[in-house]
Amino acid sequence: LPHNNVQGIAGTGTEDSAAPERKSIEKALRRSPQLFSAIFRSNPAATILSSLSNGRCVDVNEAYAKLVGFTREELIGKTTVELNIWISAEERQRVVTELAQKGHLENVELTLRKKNGELINTVAGGEVFTWDGQRYILSFFFDISERKRMEEALRESEDKYRTLAEQSLQGTWVIQDMRVVFCNQTFANMGGWTVDEVYSFSPEEVTNIINPDDQKRVWGRFRERLEG
Repeated sequence: LPHNNVQGIAGTGTEDSAAPERKSIEKALRRSPQLFSAIFRSNPAATILSSLSNGRCVDVNEAYAKLVGFTREELIGKTTVELNIWISAEERQRVVTELAQKGHLENVELTLRKKNGELINTVAGGEVFTWDGQRYILSFFFDISERKRMEEALRESEDKYRTLAEQSLQGTWVIQDMRVVFCNQTFANMGGWTVDEVYSFSPEEVTNIINPDDQKRVWGRFRERLEG
């Protein structure tokens, strides 16, 4: 395929009843294939243009090649299934089928495989459009692997804290908006309640856990901390 593959799909054609997004793509190609090509290549999102009928890659930008670890030459003319980029051919078919039916997708989380076998988490979107009688998919991917790792690390940290708090011999409880959002067994035992009973306390019951003589001081400090 020639180097200017994106420009190569431009030509004369008629507008169909496509969605506004698809019409915008088609108009951009008709008015200025060179402009479309420039936008395609400079797009910070990893972008791939492929044939809807056979899934073969027509063109990719540098960001997409970098994302999956292949060169542009290795990608063009191949399907992402042949290159083992998708975790499963079935998942790809599900996404393509939905794209073909709806004409577009956005904010879909997908796990892809790089050339070296590393798995990457992405959020993706795509548009289906018609040009010169052929239907194409223009897909965009953003790497969210680091965000996923941070979320998982936070979950693990929260799980460790919860485990420590649950096993602590010190009575521990956490309230939010005067509702109990965490309580360990030690705290429940101190009042002769079950843990479930503590979780069900009304705001009034939460207030009255504190000795009436100490409520003004305790809740006063609590409000001060909330207000910074």
